[in-house]
Amino acid sequence: MAVPYARHVSDAAVSQTPTLPLEITDQIIDFVAGLKVKKLRANLAACSLVCHAWMRRSRHHFFQDCRLLIHLNNTILFGELLRSSFCTILPHVHALAMRNNGESMFHEIRDALKLLTNLKSLRLGGSNWDAHGAPPPREFMTSLSRSVVELEM
Repeated sequence: MAVPYARHVSDAAVSQTPTLPLEITDQIIDFVAGLKVKKLRANLAACSLVCHAWMRRSRHHFFQDCRLLIHLNNTILFGELLRSSFCTILPHVHALAMRNNGESMFHEIRDALKLLTNLKSLRLGGSNWDAHGAPPPREFMTSLSRSVVELEM
């Protein structure tokens, strides 16, 4: 039984829907990422939800500079995220700032940091340098990716 006034769209009509070239969508996302507004991360998150094609470029900007407060729960969860087979941020993290507020939790993510193969910059801040070692212990230095070119302590 046909439903009156119902409109059916054929597969052929859907496949003829015009799409923007990737170069244009990349420029749109790069423009949004370059805006100096308070809600930059919210705008990039919104871009990542537009479609699958926009997700990767948005994540590139969204996760390029990560910050981690070294705390029992944060550190363990961050390490689990990096080791997860579902983790999609690994290729996008280029800078990581870790701030320690007195807890010695570095050993929880030492091995997970090796997965950040595109990491270029690592900043360590906070008051408890025993958590990282001063000077840095051998296992700390070997946990860094060989691509790290800037280390700030």
